[in-house]
Amino acid sequence: MRATGRLLTYFFLVFVLTSCILSCKEKSEPHSDLTPWYGKKTMQEQFKWYNNAENYFEDNYHDRFFNLYNHFLAIGQEDSALYYLLVFSDMVDQNYINDSIYLATAIQHLKKYESINHHNGELLKLYYYIASQYATMGNNDSCEAWSLRGLAQKEMPPRFIAKCHRSLSGIYSFFSQQEKAIPHSLAFLDYFVQKKDTVNMGVAYFNLALLYKDLYAYEAAESYMKKALEFSLIKKDTYTIAAYYNYLGHFYYDANRDSSLYILYAEKLNDILNAYSNKMVYLQSLNEETQIIKFFITKQYDSIPKHLDRFKELSIMMEDSVSKKNHYIQKVRYEIEKSGKITNENEVLEIVNYAIANKDDDLTISCYTNLYNDAYRRGDFKKALDYQNKIRAIEVEKFKKNNKGQIYDKEVRYQNVKKDEEILVQAEKLKIKQRNIGLLIAGLIILILAFIIYLIWQKKKAITEKRNSEVFFTPKLMENTEDERMRIAKDLHDSIGHELLNVKSAIANKLQFTENKIDTILEELREISRNLFPVMFADVGLKISVNQLIDQISKSDDLFVFGEINYVSGILDSKSELNIYRIIQEALSNVRKYAQAKSAKVIINQTNDNITVEIMDNGKGFDVSEVLKSGKAFGLMSIHQRCLALKSAANIVSGSKGTQISFQIKL
Repeated sequence: MRATGRLLTYFFLVFVLTSCILSCKEKSEPHSDLTPWYGKKTMQEQFKWYNNAENYFEDNYHDRFFNLYNHFLAIGQEDSALYYLLVFSDMVDQNYINDSIYLATAIQHLKKYESINHHNGELLKLYYYIASQYATMGNNDSCEAWSLRGLAQKEMPPRFIAKCHRSLSGIYSFFSQQEKAIPHSLAFLDYFVQKKDTVNMGVAYFNLALLYKDLYAYEAAESYMKKALEFSLIKKDTYTIAAYYNYLGHFYYDANRDSSLYILYAEKLNDILNAYSNKMVYLQSLNEETQIIKFFITKQYDSIPKHLDRFKELSIMMEDSVSKKNHYIQKVRYEIEKSGKITNENEVLEIVNYAIANKDDDLTISCYTNLYNDAYRRGDFKKALDYQNKIRAIEVEKFKKNNKGQIYDKEVRYQNVKKDEEILVQAEKLKIKQRNIGLLIAGLIILILAFIIYLIWQKKKAITEKRNSEVFFTPKLMENTEDERMRIAKDLHDSIGHELLNVKSAIANKLQFTENKIDTILEELREISRNLFPVMFADVGLKISVNQLIDQISKSDDLFVFGEINYVSGILDSKSELNIYRIIQEALSNVRKYAQAKSAKVIINQTNDNITVEIMDNGKGFDVSEVLKSGKAFGLMSIHQRCLALKSAANIVSGSKGTQISFQIKL
């Protein structure tokens, strides 16, 4: 006997699976538009306790809630009372609990306060919770009525409108009115598509799968089922994955008669729930029944009793008539499989009546098959023939349904093709738009690349010019060094040498010579020495040496030079100070030779972070780039090289009003 539990499939899926998902999501979203009557901190602490599903099963949870709820009403704090009533509503809804006291309280609260204030739609949520309670009790007419009333409320929060659609879908599917249920399932799906809520989109797809499965539209059902599982696997939502594993197993077992896939999904379900920390009663019940069916398929009958006992315990804990009935079916099936015969025919016929009432053809055929085998074994061929005829009549009806199901499959396929065509049209429009954007971006990229190439070319050109200058600088340096040596040799030979020969001749001839002659020789020696190296530079430092250079130029040339030197000697090492001195010396030398300037200025300014050096004149100026390209600017190249040695860079600006050379050294 196969107990597919069709009622469990629809009823639990639609009212338990989605209730738990939606309620669990809203547990973390307190009703912020309600104003508690005392401190928020106290309210939050109490809220956490009442909002914990595990605390619901404590003995004092029920009494504590109603004492607090009635206390708020007694002191006129209806908003706080509603705040906790909705928390309690979540508890009974997500745990699929039948609570008649809660139901009466919710109805009374809604009727009393609905005309006064909706609290921005919060109060209207009770329409859904009341409908859900009636569903749990098995009162489907009242569930339908309250769900429809909820949909009629204009201020109902959109999420609860979706819940009411889901409730109606479940009710109509329960009454085998799948055509009527499908629009509500699609409305439920549309809400979560808009919200991009993939978990609940999976629930909606799965609900549609079950509806089309019941219409024997197996192609559409399988497509929706795979979409549902895909979303849950992406989100790694254990709760829905577990439920989908269970129902996918049933789908392949019932629709395609593929037992191996049922076993596969049953084992996946067991594995995922063993690793799941939240031991929810519904999921445990689902798993126990799944494992029982798996052991029936594999004929491991000895493993069934412990799962039957646990299944019974969980069905009693849930106070759910559907689970109790399914436990009863599995128990009878086990007794038949174990003994190989039916001990109580009326017991099996009771299950048949239950299956027929719920239009569960698979369960009905399974029961009739067992009754046929039992009657045939006992030799009651008349009864066996009667059961066989009933089986055949159901199979003929199923054949008709399968044909009709293929029509539904074609209709869904047509709708999907139509939707795909619309998507293709939109995709083509999007493609054209993207292509235009692409062309625009490509144009911008080309412009940017062209600009980058231009910058690279300019930089490369500058680097090439710099390298050419550096290549020129080395031989020029050697040439200037040789020229300097020749100049020094000439000065020593022509002036100092001649004067010393005169002195020698005078001494040899015992002639007298004046001290002025010796002073002249000494002065010429000092001049040559100063040109080679500043006198006592290592001892006196940069500041005094620069001042001496300025005084020397001012005295010997028709050029007025003045300095502003703010520098503490010893901040830089002697090599760095000498490089700065040489740069200033070279710059002033160029002013003397080429600038035709009347005055020049030397500035050395020291701060906490750096030292800035500037040499300015009011001469005729020159074209910096042209002079550097000419290969004759040895002095300027020397300045650049010395700046590099100081880890700095020379900035040379020149025009009709004069020239400025500056650089900065970081301390």
